[in-house]
Amino acid sequence: MLLMLIGASLITAGCFFTTADGAVVTISPGEDVQSVVNSHPEGTAFIFESGTYFGQSVEPKSGQKFVGVPGTVFNGNGQGSAFVSNLRAFNVLIEGIEFTNYNPGDYRAVLDASSQYWDESSWRPATNWRINHVRVHNNGGGGDSAAVEVGSGSIVSNSRIENNAGLGIFGNANGVVIENSTISNNGFGVYDVLHHSGGMKLVMTHNAIVRNNTITGNNGPGVWFDISADNATIANNSISDNTYAGIQYEISRGANITGNTLDNNGWGDSRGWLHATSIYISTSWNVNITGNTVSNAPGGVTVLDQRTLRNSQGGENSMPGFGRLYDGEWRGDNVNVSGNTFNNSGRTGASAGNWESYGTNIYNTARFSGNTFSGSTEYWWGSGNNFANAVGAGGFAGFGQS
Repeated sequence: MLLMLIGASLITAGCFFTTADGAVVTISPGEDVQSVVNSHPEGTAFIFESGTYFGQSVEPKSGQKFVGVPGTVFNGNGQGSAFVSNLRAFNVLIEGIEFTNYNPGDYRAVLDASSQYWDESSWRPATNWRINHVRVHNNGGGGDSAAVEVGSGSIVSNSRIENNAGLGIFGNANGVVIENSTISNNGFGVYDVLHHSGGMKLVMTHNAIVRNNTITGNNGPGVWFDISADNATIANNSISDNTYAGIQYEISRGANITGNTLDNNGWGDSRGWLHATSIYISTSWNVNITGNTVSNAPGGVTVLDQRTLRNSQGGENSMPGFGRLYDGEWRGDNVNVSGNTFNNSGRTGASAGNWESYGTNIYNTARFSGNTFSGSTEYWWGSGNNFANAVGAGGFAGFGQS
């Protein structure tokens, strides 16, 4: 190992980061990475020499940095995870490394920056991992595993997450940023696409940003927010060829979906009704969908109210009290779809399940305005307690939608 003392910054292999006064340690293939990490304090920077590091699984210390020169490959020998926070490591940087041939377990990931477990009653401190210029590819898993699991404060940038058996990115966290990355061809080892699959799935997350990514060819939704997401921004992404919706926002609230280009999504969803679509808003409220371009799909934007939870009197139930969930209703309400361009985009409209005695809210508060339609389009709208039906352009306009 080569040990250097530095004071301000380090430039290596085209990577740049700043560090407090401390050690920079060079690691060579064949060394036990965890042993090296254990022997150095928080804040140490580790530089990996070019080569393949087999079977490494690392639990870093807070503030440590792991940077690979070109040609640095971590090969998992078909087992486990490469880096794991275990809710103890904060402010970690992973940069310039290729990860392949790992096989994480359920709700684990090749790069696991998680800051929460599902049974926590309150949010733990943010792990604040930065994952930059990495390639995570051809890893096993399937089921409920992922290539990358983000924790609160995580930033994933300038990376390629591709051809993994499990979900591309998973997160149960606050303040996540996923940007300038390619997330492609993930989820083909998953046994239940409707549960945990696709390019990315973020649950119970607040203030997440997904921007300027290419999200393509995943088995499941391209971008999926579920269960009490709040204040999400999904902007300026290229989203194509995902088997389910390009963007799915489900039992959540407060999203801005803007400037995205969506093409050829949703053709693998065979459930009928308005499920197969490009942008799928399910039982969510205060959502703005503006300035997107949608093409060549079975559906453009569909807004559904599927409330099925009821109390003993048959009325609405509130959100279950899982501690970190906001105490609100799961409802389809106040969805604005404006200034979008649709071409050969199939079904667009709003509907509530026909078992809902209170399903009319969605028709009163969903607003389509100033959208441009060309090519094959179906306009759907519902009334009362019935499923929506195709109403034609005239009928759509008659409901005040455009």
